[in-house]
Amino acid sequence: MPIFNKSFNIKETIDIYLSNPDQVLYKGNAIGLSSFNEAGEFSVIAKHTNFRSLIKDKIIIYINNNEKKEFKITKGVLSFSNNSLEVYVV
Repeated sequence: MPIFNKSFNIKETIDIYLSNPDQVLYKGNAIGLSSFNEAGEFSVIAKHTNFRSLIKDKIIIYINNNEKKEFKITKGVLSFSNNSLEVYVV
């Protein structure tokens, strides 16, 4: 279950770089990201522990507490460290 909903007021941001082989899909700050891996749905926010995962299905980038962008994907790889998130998808 993602942690993003109207009852949270997240203020800290992370740097996100999301691309596929052809183009950069998103580059900028956001309060977090949710996606899916073999264990299920997960979310990453500021100060998350270092994390790497194969991902699938979709990515939701939470720009702020009221705005989000959703990307349908087949599969990809995600890497988070030092409040910076890199995601490469197909």
